[in-house]
Amino acid sequence: MNYKRRIVIVCIISIVAAIFTAPVASADPPWPIVQNMHVPGITTTLDGDAVLSECYSQSHSRDYWSQTFNSFGQQIGSVENTGQTYVEACNYSAIGRDNRRFTLERTDPNQWLSNVVGYEGDQQLWSYTPSTSCSSGITSYHTKGIAGNGTTAYMLFGNGCGSDPMWGGMELVGLSMATGAVLFQEQMPSVASSGDLRPYLDGYVYYTDRQGFTYLNSMGIVEPSKEFPVGDIVRGWSLGANGELAVLYASSYSGCTQYLVLRNSNGTMYRSLAPSSGCMYQTVHVTPTGSAVVVGYDDYMYMHDFSLVDETAVPPIKKIATAATATTSVQIDVKGNILATDHAGVTVYSAMGLQVRRMNFVDYFPALSSVYFDTKTAFTNGTMYAVAQQYPPTGTWGDHPTYLTKVTAAEIGIDYPRGTFLGDMSNPAESFIEYVAMGDSFSSGEGVPPFESGTADVGVNVCHRSPKAYSRVLAQAEGFNLTHFAACSGAKADRITSTWPGTTEYPNLNSGELPQKDHASADTDLITMTIGGNDVPFEDFAEACISPLSPAPCDGQAKANAIAGIADDVIPEVQSNLAALSAHLNIIGSDAVVLVIGYPYLVPESAPGDTELDCNWLDPGEVDAIRYVTDTLNTAIRNEVEAIYNNFHFVTATDEVTSPFIGHELCRVEIDTRPSFFNDYVGPFSPKEYIAHPNEAGQAAYADLVKNWIILHPEVFN
Repeated sequence: MNYKRRIVIVCIISIVAAIFTAPVASADPPWPIVQNMHVPGITTTLDGDAVLSECYSQSHSRDYWSQTFNSFGQQIGSVENTGQTYVEACNYSAIGRDNRRFTLERTDPNQWLSNVVGYEGDQQLWSYTPSTSCSSGITSYHTKGIAGNGTTAYMLFGNGCGSDPMWGGMELVGLSMATGAVLFQEQMPSVASSGDLRPYLDGYVYYTDRQGFTYLNSMGIVEPSKEFPVGDIVRGWSLGANGELAVLYASSYSGCTQYLVLRNSNGTMYRSLAPSSGCMYQTVHVTPTGSAVVVGYDDYMYMHDFSLVDETAVPPIKKIATAATATTSVQIDVKGNILATDHAGVTVYSAMGLQVRRMNFVDYFPALSSVYFDTKTAFTNGTMYAVAQQYPPTGTWGDHPTYLTKVTAAEIGIDYPRGTFLGDMSNPAESFIEYVAMGDSFSSGEGVPPFESGTADVGVNVCHRSPKAYSRVLAQAEGFNLTHFAACSGAKADRITSTWPGTTEYPNLNSGELPQKDHASADTDLITMTIGGNDVPFEDFAEACISPLSPAPCDGQAKANAIAGIADDVIPEVQSNLAALSAHLNIIGSDAVVLVIGYPYLVPESAPGDTELDCNWLDPGEVDAIRYVTDTLNTAIRNEVEAIYNNFHFVTATDEVTSPFIGHELCRVEIDTRPSFFNDYVGPFSPKEYIAHPNEAGQAAYADLVKNWIILHPEVFN
């Protein structure tokens, strides 16, 4: 294996995956680390260290306001208690490059007097104290927001220039994170009672309840074309690295009619009403993959696609059931993973919204299994740090035992958008794996229209390649460079090695399609495919079972024909054409890993009295027939793949543990937490070719299946 290939595979294993292996039963020594703290907070550095801080404290009993631990649990730094009476080292704090950070230290909690102190590691670099003098004689300030983009610390202060020191005017300040030098200082003319600010790559956005949202460049100059007034009550907002803005707001403080506003980085905006009445939205988060995730009080998350925002159509919503009630926080990493924390653990969802792992805190904090505890999490590349605090039954105010632990999770990236600001290198361009997608309709994306240009022309080319096919989904992940998308609907096994023969009606059908093997080269690292189903033909059998208009039960002649087709056609065709592909790869000098992916179960296993089966025209015998034919087909393909040996591997889609399709078959009673991953029969005018093919969620499940297999089988890349 060449050096480039080895680097690529290491990156794909450590970076790409969105599905996790089983969680570790307990933390390794010296984890967990135990401290006594008031209100703890946790964040991370680019080096993979954890910074444990006081979020709010009026106690002088400790020696440190924050401590830094490396991934081995060793304390490698601390910021000492300097006698401040009131510290907020979490809500008003940010970590930049070279472990530079700044923290709010208030000297008088009653008068809201504060210093902002900059550190590099343990060393204090600078301290900044706002200075405000008003004609009313009041001299005070209330911190509204602090944020940083790696080089600049931005601060928004309520400067007390009004009848109330907390609700006066606003002052914007920009400081160098390295030196504390004032880059700009602007007095905002309007009075405001609330405000906040967030950075993005080109500057920052500040919000006040009187002015709405204002974009400024890095030197504090307003960009008028990007002003965004919102006159209603803002419940929450989020900003992407490129300036994408998502805002939740209501029409009044007491009202519960909520809206979501999305603003693209190019300035296009749309307002969408919440999907149901009531105060259902609580937070919103912009992702690096072009979507906004809204967390609801109803234990669901709602995904909006920024790319589909225009002024005429409401963005489509994907509804995601959360794995646990009472989600306390949601974070997004630089890969688009959604990490939802609750009091009991963390659930990880892929960028497509599929649940891929659940991590329960009791596995890492066994001492807390029977007590109520608060939890917070922070992420960096390959690691999650979690902090939990044990409360006495009465929940008394004061210091409590606080536990910090580390969970290794190679697939997680640093939090977004901070990782983008800090120049995170978790997906360098040179780490792309050269990838060719071959196969039949399950790989082309049949059933997920619209199809790519030139692949849906009747009589000319009907490969029906979908931009939502699993290979395209993989190409959007770090590490995959899809050089050729050759999968084609209707392809039999011999399309791997030969051209299309055409039909009587359309003699030149798909004549422009090369043999799929010809798309591989010496640089190809990975080939995926589903193949063999059209040699049965499995589609005809599936339609006979799934369609209620089928004239005869599919556990009779249809089943017999399918089994005969597997023996007479699938086995010899798959055997000869995979062998020819292997020989071709040897000739061109490619050591590509070839993953032949199986077909998933279309229906769940039947059981007496099963109330979840919704295809009432299927009797238990037909359900068993569908699963039996699926198993027989997969076994035949697996046997031929494993006979090749040379870098050829079968990926099962029916395993009860590893397959994301389990629980999402056809013929289940669909609920929000368990949608089907397949196109169903919806009437006599349903496109025949779509029936029983994976829908968009099914194609995303195939992508997760491939990534999961790569994580679980690193040995094949040695």
